[in-house]
Amino acid sequence: MVNYPYPPHAYQPHAAVPPRAPRQSTNGLAVAAIIVSLAGALPFTLLGFFIYMFTWAIVPAFVLSITGVVLGAVALPVLRRNSQRGRGMALTAIIASSIFLVGGLARDILAFANDNGQLLHQLGLS
Repeated sequence: MVNYPYPPHAYQPHAAVPPRAPRQSTNGLAVAAIIVSLAGALPFTLLGFFIYMFTWAIVPAFVLSITGVVLGAVALPVLRRNSQRGRGMALTAIIASSIFLVGGLARDILAFANDNGQLLHQLGLS
């Protein structure tokens, strides 16, 4: 019997390590959609509400909300076609932007109905 200085598994050839599957990338449109959606949500926060009271901050919020919906909707078919990650981000962007858009429209309609024509006067339309 031969006395080897190392354990027996050290003398056996190592099994070939299978190659790793390439990591799926996250779709850029989905990432952009969620970022734009969150940026559109800023005027609906407490800080944004104070900004909105003194400026026209709601106009960019509507543009960002619409852009978030569009980017999310465009990202979904691309995600299916390319087998990329980001479906949850795209869906979250669509849902959140839609909620902010509808909520903002409702808030603005109510605010316009209660301002006794002051907004029209400020815009020079009355």
